[in-house]
Amino acid sequence: MVTITHAEPLTGGELRWPDVRYREVALRAPRSLWRVDAIEFAVSLIPGVRQVVVRDSWSGLDLSESVFGGFRFVERLFSTERDIASPYFVSVLVAPTPAALWEGPDGLRAAVEAEIEDLRPISIFPRVERAQEVGIGIAGLLTVEGLPLPAGSTDVVNASSPARALKVRLLDRVRAYVEGLRFGEPVRWAEVLHALMNEPGVADVTDLRLLRYPPGLDVVDLTDLATVDDLETFSCGENIRLLPTQVPVLVDDDTRLVVA
Repeated sequence: MVTITHAEPLTGGELRWPDVRYREVALRAPRSLWRVDAIEFAVSLIPGVRQVVVRDSWSGLDLSESVFGGFRFVERLFSTERDIASPYFVSVLVAPTPAALWEGPDGLRAAVEAEIEDLRPISIFPRVERAQEVGIGIAGLLTVEGLPLPAGSTDVVNASSPARALKVRLLDRVRAYVEGLRFGEPVRWAEVLHALMNEPGVADVTDLRLLRYPPGLDVVDLTDLATVDDLETFSCGENIRLLPTQVPVLVDDDTRLVVA
């Protein structure tokens, strides 16, 4: 009989991927070297990358060419071999995590470019671009039940430890939703309300409004001097729409969430 004992303590393991994250990237693993999902998969593994998308503005058929409709496809070649002497560009849009450094020799841009260098074929040049981050905030009145809140004015209640801890948990719920959105996906008011109402102790949320930092160009007053505190307040029930190159980021500010 053989007895196995562990004389030394186990070390390592702190750098492993979380199980949910590992399963997501494993399911997205490509089966070839040069494909859109291959680039996205390789870049998504770089520390500091929140999201990535590869866009090819020249892909597909160019129906504006006069050759289309002017010959029979059976009698002529549909396309010729790629001219390796002509450069071909694709855009790699990257959304970094809040703590990631973008510029510099050790920045995220350089790391992404180095990772892609081993994947790209000759004469294909990816352009690494940083996504525009749009700050998202929330404001509203909270009705709570079952929490040991002190008696007194609204300021006293909101300054108490139970109220502040509740707001931290609420922001964490909203952050999980916002950070899961893809490029250009709108921030939906109903989803934010759903996240808030799922927190134990929250009985009701009234006058919930989404905030945008900075405000959209359609509401900016160019006659006034803009400040860093400028924001756009959306109507109750209104979503925040983003451009395809924008990604939402939750602003860690709970001062506009008031426990009524």
